[in-house]
Amino acid sequence: MTIQAPAQKYRNGTNLYTGVVFLATCAFSILFVLSNYLNFNWLSPGFEATNPTVWGIVQRLFIFIPVALISLWRPRQIGFQVGKIKQHWRMLAIMLAANVAVMAAYRILAGATPYTDNSMLINEVITVPVVEEFMWRGVVFAALLVALRRVHPEAQAGILAAWFSGICFGLIHANNAFFGYPLAFVGLQTLNATIWGVVYGIARAKTGSVWPSFVFHAAMNLVVAVVL
Repeated sequence: MTIQAPAQKYRNGTNLYTGVVFLATCAFSILFVLSNYLNFNWLSPGFEATNPTVWGIVQRLFIFIPVALISLWRPRQIGFQVGKIKQHWRMLAIMLAANVAVMAAYRILAGATPYTDNSMLINEVITVPVVEEFMWRGVVFAALLVALRRVHPEAQAGILAAWFSGICFGLIHANNAFFGYPLAFVGLQTLNATIWGVVYGIARAKTGSVWPSFVFHAAMNLVVAVVL
């Protein structure tokens, strides 16, 4: 009978715990998608035909209200502080430039997207980044960080939180297939959201602030939505 060394048992326990945290995040994402789908179908008869800005806000109130309450309760944990933005400004500038460049290249090659409409600018540049960033790089990231710090050093816990939140953030975009968007576009959107979700999470981990990811997301959506 093989007796495992204490270090090996610790690594196995750490890996198991980390895997459970990731699966729990995936389960949360599934519940999030289901809630969003039910909420959309419940509200759409009364609001979908209204102004896109009004519809965008009403549709996301079920996310915004609890996130806002949690943010008021634990603002520093959610990342409302400036943090280490100044120390990492070069990294952030490169991330922003790359994000905008990739989206601009896509627009040049593909033309308009289902979100390209000047009437949607406020929704896409303000409402969506506020809700999604405060949710995924704010609340979800903070919860992951608390859980992962139990078995990982601070820096490693931050990177894992960035990957876990980013992957799940990307995958929830696959639900747009249920709302009638072309499958090819949904596939690209899911891949794009996953990649940038991880990048945004790394910015959050390095700076301790949610504001860089909000700026990145707003800039990306501006390039996608604006009609030139």
